[in-house]
Amino acid sequence: MTTQEASVTIIPGVGDKIAENLDRLGIRTITELLRWFPRDYLDASNPLPVSRLPYGRLAATEVTVVSSNARRSKARNIPMLEVVFEDGEGGRLLARWFHQSFLKEKLQPGSQWLLIGTAERFQGETVMMSPIIEDSPRVLAIYAQTKGVTSRMLRGYIDWCLKNADLGTGALPEAVRAAHGLCEQSDLLRTLHQPEKVEDVDNLKPQLAFEEVFWFFTRMALARTSVKVEKGIVIETDVEWLRRVVASLPFSLTDGQKPPIWDAAKDLAEGHPMTRLVNGDVGSGKTAVAALVAALVAKSGYQSVILAPTEILAKQHSQSIQGLLKVAGARVATYTASQKDDIEEADIIVGTHALLQEGVSLPRLALVVVDEQHRFGVKQRQVLRGQQELPPHLLSMTATPIPRTLALALYGDLEVSVLPEKPAGRLPIETQVIHPNQRAEMYKVVAEEIKAGHQAFVICPLIEEKPRKAAAEDGQFVILTEEEQEARSKKTVLAEVERLRKEFPELGTIEAIHGRLKGNQKREIMERMARGEINTLVATSVIEVGVDVPNATVMLIEGAEHFGLAQLHQFRGRVGRGAAQSYCFLCPTLRGEKIEQRMQALARTQSGFEVAEADLALRGPGELSGNVQSGLPDFRMASLTDLDFLRKVKGVVDEHIMKNPEFLREYAGAAYSNDWGSLE
Repeated sequence: MTTQEASVTIIPGVGDKIAENLDRLGIRTITELLRWFPRDYLDASNPLPVSRLPYGRLAATEVTVVSSNARRSKARNIPMLEVVFEDGEGGRLLARWFHQSFLKEKLQPGSQWLLIGTAERFQGETVMMSPIIEDSPRVLAIYAQTKGVTSRMLRGYIDWCLKNADLGTGALPEAVRAAHGLCEQSDLLRTLHQPEKVEDVDNLKPQLAFEEVFWFFTRMALARTSVKVEKGIVIETDVEWLRRVVASLPFSLTDGQKPPIWDAAKDLAEGHPMTRLVNGDVGSGKTAVAALVAALVAKSGYQSVILAPTEILAKQHSQSIQGLLKVAGARVATYTASQKDDIEEADIIVGTHALLQEGVSLPRLALVVVDEQHRFGVKQRQVLRGQQELPPHLLSMTATPIPRTLALALYGDLEVSVLPEKPAGRLPIETQVIHPNQRAEMYKVVAEEIKAGHQAFVICPLIEEKPRKAAAEDGQFVILTEEEQEARSKKTVLAEVERLRKEFPELGTIEAIHGRLKGNQKREIMERMARGEINTLVATSVIEVGVDVPNATVMLIEGAEHFGLAQLHQFRGRVGRGAAQSYCFLCPTLRGEKIEQRMQALARTQSGFEVAEADLALRGPGELSGNVQSGLPDFRMASLTDLDFLRKVKGVVDEHIMKNPEFLREYAGAAYSNDWGSLE
């Protein structure tokens, strides 16, 4: 039997090119393929006779080939295969496929097939365009797919694995599985990928939710244990010195900024590596917190690295930290792809991924600060952690507020500091949901702000193409490649720029920023925006707009319903950073009760924590993914709103660890992970 650690290239038909395409989905091994669970199911287990097929709706019918004819279409002169089928009741069906004449060899007269597609009535005939062909009636799993890998191909590869791979007895420890009456892994995988009835899958969802939450809390427990047994660099705090540095700042610290600084100072002195998460709202002053903690490290003769997600942010952080720490005497350097300062003598190095490249040596490193921790993986941080005898302390910062009740259920006793408030002097951002009849008035406000010398951001959504009607799978649940995303984002943004320039010249200098621009071009545009040379900047969420432009007072979000509430709140946080009144306009293109609820939830409050609470209340399990809630775990089956369930599973994990002390050591040493994600 094939082991689950084996590469997908052992599957018949999976060569280097298909393996490369599968890798875009994160599928490299048999395990990862078997854990690529269906996104939906198509019930073709009870086929209908042709006479009862519903027109305009997806359905299945079992038929026999009568004749086939490969020719070129009259209208478009492209290769077309036309096949006549009959069912057992005398019903006749005509099916057509374009660019698939090779199917003629398969669809021989007399052979029986299951066709799945959308029937239409055309010139007195019942017709299906490009139906799916199956051997026999069954429930079909539908998978997220990518260019070069269809859902049908994935079904075939997974079918082979289910027949030829060692499926194991269970991902969960046997004692846990037995105690909670859960099925073995082999039965779970077969039912998920090849269910006899759709209801069988529904019965498994509680187990899937249990598994992913169980392994999430196991990883959390492993992280806590690893930190507690490691020795760390001891950084003592000179309290009087710290007070002088704080007093020298050009502003007063908020009541929310002081506790995280003191919490970190205590962590640094304990002799174990700090792993603290600073969970702050947009614009709550996390950079100042990081700067002062880094200053403490510099006072003890060690270095700190502050990792930023973009070059522009790295340079802005570097400049602001230099201004903040004049009295502290800390030497600040910048290290990005385009600017590589001398970092050997620097106390604080602010940089991007360039710092993680080979050849960068930091023997005095004692602190790593990660801005928006989801942008940097564990492996990347390990590059820095492995450069000295003792591991550096880690301070992660996220601007995705996590509701307090959820943070307690998820993280328990982990070190989490909260920054709930913004610096004094900032006015609330006026947030409005714009309906079609209000757009003219909205643009008047934007024009007035531009005339007053302020600037505006316009965000365009990246909307995927709708699936083609005739093909049940083609285009459905497609994972776009980065190149495809950039191509679509460029088209969307440039079209909006042309429209605004033509219809609203009063918006001043309008520029676009999109994924197909080179790195230096993006930097130049954002620097021009920061200098005030661009009045209105149009961008998509693909581009990092997290640059500090205090003069920007308008955030206009087109297609707002395509973004999660947390992401909309992040966009809104790009304005309102100066003393002037700022505005956020939410412009949904679709209407509906749920959309209106989400938009109004954002308009009602300025607090990111309240926005996060509303987001959780309005969303269901499996809907918090990607950059919607980047500070939260990406559960696909479990509901983040079910706090009782989360606490229950955490209790199971804690009890199992207590009864089985070797469990975490065995889990950490596993050759691969049986959970929903890898150990990385």
